[in-house]
Amino acid sequence: MISVSLVGRPNVGKSTLFNVLVKKRSALTHSIEGTTRDRITERVEMSRTTMVLHDLAGYGPKISYKKDIELQLFNAIDLSDILLFVVSAPSPQAEDFEFVERLRSFNKICILVVNKIDLLSDPSYVHDFYRLGITKLVGISAEHRINIDDLIHTIEDQACSLSPDINSDINPDINSDINPDIDPDINIDKPNYDSSVVLQQAPDTTTDGNTNIILAMLGKPNSGKSSLFNLLLAKERSIVSDIAGTTRDMIKDGFAYKGKNFLIIDTPGLRQKKRITDKLEYYSGMRSIEAVRLSNVIIIVVDATIGVSQQDRVLLSLCARAGTPTILFYNKMDMLDQHARMQTASQSAITRRLGSLTHGILVRGSALDLTHKTELLDSVIALNTQSQFSITTHALNDTIQRIYNKNPPPLVKNRRGKITYAYKKSSVPLHIALRVNSPQYFSDTYRRYLTNNMRKAFNTPNIPILLTIEKKY
Repeated sequence: MISVSLVGRPNVGKSTLFNVLVKKRSALTHSIEGTTRDRITERVEMSRTTMVLHDLAGYGPKISYKKDIELQLFNAIDLSDILLFVVSAPSPQAEDFEFVERLRSFNKICILVVNKIDLLSDPSYVHDFYRLGITKLVGISAEHRINIDDLIHTIEDQACSLSPDINSDINPDINSDINPDIDPDINIDKPNYDSSVVLQQAPDTTTDGNTNIILAMLGKPNSGKSSLFNLLLAKERSIVSDIAGTTRDMIKDGFAYKGKNFLIIDTPGLRQKKRITDKLEYYSGMRSIEAVRLSNVIIIVVDATIGVSQQDRVLLSLCARAGTPTILFYNKMDMLDQHARMQTASQSAITRRLGSLTHGILVRGSALDLTHKTELLDSVIALNTQSQFSITTHALNDTIQRIYNKNPPPLVKNRRGKITYAYKKSSVPLHIALRVNSPQYFSDTYRRYLTNNMRKAFNTPNIPILLTIEKKY
């Protein structure tokens, strides 16, 4: 499968084009420069080929997190088969010429994509971009879907020209489309990367369709989600910073563990609504909430130096309402002394803070310590296994009746709630519906009694059970 990357300056429309090509709003777009910071990846099916499309951060002298972004950017370029170099009309900028010089050393097939041609008074002005020295040029407008089909055909033509073994070494003299004769005196050395963080061709479940477990990480800003994301992947995939709010989009990548393929999602930090002051943070938060719907298991990362906050409780409640199993990962335990561990990180202290939201799995550790990786992933597999629980309707009714007979609901005005029938509305998430004589006789306390005892009876102690009370016909 070919790997195609969108590259270029910030704010030239790369993310808008990415969303057009993948046919969904996968990448966050905004007029603020540098909105995209981490690599966003999606699989794209075309008529003649299938590609893995990467939306990369913009290249420029004034970008935030410049060192981290450039490391990820050039690593991703090095692994790509085709580059879509996106520039913006009406004319090439100095940064475009600087960036094309950096691209020459990679010897990749390169298509020059001139975006925003709707701003040109004369479409022929697009030829001014040939000065960049790239022979294949397509003028488009991503926002208005102009010439998108032409771009797709060009990508497919270049993909078909590649060797069938897409991972074999490509002869740079044949496949490089960046003209080295623009300035023969320029000598560009390939960036010298730290080999410990160069991206590897590990099993990538974002693309192969064989995902067993979708795992997402939620939490407040700066709780350590991106550090944990990188730890599980064993590579520097997500940018990590002490500045809260570094991650702005859902970042997906894959790995294999104990014979299972994982798709792991890093999400932006979620703050309380009253603290959100700009639209970019609002839309980033919506991506985090979307991850709950997509995932089989959620890891909620808690900063142990602070303890379980109200926002962490909100996230746990959100996952419980969605029926998604959760792991509470108490991060930064290495920063606590013995007294602090007893005050904020003990089992009793955490249970007090969680209240009724205690059916998940608790793991304490540090996102910088590999010793907790096995415990965490084993817990994910255990939760996913529990979530596959299956029961017949007959067995379900027998179980519910035993739980009911052991402790019926209290009398209300000399009348008692009675359960006449139980059935499954869905298996994943586990959603049980009860037909009763009158729903008002089943208080929230009694509903919790039912779900807690169902978990015990089903041997699924860590799985949220969605319960619906319906009036019998």
